[in-house]
Amino acid sequence: MPEKVLSIGAGKHQTPLIKAIRDSGYLAVAVDIDPQADGVKYADIFYPVSIFNRAEVIKCARQVKTDAVITASSLLGAGKTVSAVAQSLGLKGPSAKAITNSTNKLKLKSALLANGIPTPRFGELSSDALNQPEFPVLLKPVSGVGGENIKYFKKPENIRKQSWDTACFWEEYLEGEGISLYGLVGDEVCQCILAANKKHSGPPDFTRHELTPIPFRRKYQDLFQKIVKVLGINFGPFFQIDCLKRGGELYVIDVGIEIDPQIAGLLNSEFQRNIYREMIKLAL
Repeated sequence: MPEKVLSIGAGKHQTPLIKAIRDSGYLAVAVDIDPQADGVKYADIFYPVSIFNRAEVIKCARQVKTDAVITASSLLGAGKTVSAVAQSLGLKGPSAKAITNSTNKLKLKSALLANGIPTPRFGELSSDALNQPEFPVLLKPVSGVGGENIKYFKKPENIRKQSWDTACFWEEYLEGEGISLYGLVGDEVCQCILAANKKHSGPPDFTRHELTPIPFRRKYQDLFQKIVKVLGINFGPFFQIDCLKRGGELYVIDVGIEIDPQIAGLLNSEFQRNIYREMIKLAL
């Protein structure tokens, strides 16, 4: 019987991955809360379970005896579910340390700073005005994805006048050229495969952006490998790093063990299929 590969999620952005699982000769298993999700019709086995209900997803994975678990979802909880399933079933997957270091932005930035990797100045929020920065800042959730829930403050003292539902931190607002690096991480593989210019819509809304491929440089691969090592990223299999180029230096803004949905628009269909095939191989 063919090996089984479990996709965490079956929505629009997971559909190419589910197709690639089948095209590679494996049985495609998927979980998603929506039984009408785009990728359901391409899955050989489907469970209508929320990807955030990790206990149920683990039960499904045990029941089907999956040989690998993977996701193409950019949702914050998807990577955590992959890690939970992998740890429970003894499969390849990102470690708990890797998930924490990539999703807790304070831990991420502290690790970068401790290892000499440039990143914008940052700090925890304080009710004491003396501890507030004196330059324009972004207020970001400690746990967040992309540009979601980011607030811009030209006058940082205004931060104290706000109330927040989630834990946040401040980060110095810098202007510069956005550059994103994308690559694969797995068994003896740590390869940056694509670099792109990332143009944000800017303040006050940072959620929209456009990606444009740029020439690859050796320093991108060197930075990619260094950050993977510093953060203890043992497995992605896909990994991305968002940077800001300013004065010839790359400042690391964020990282993620997920696929930016907009990356698909940069790739021809064959290159995209090859990336998914490599992700599957690394997961098995």
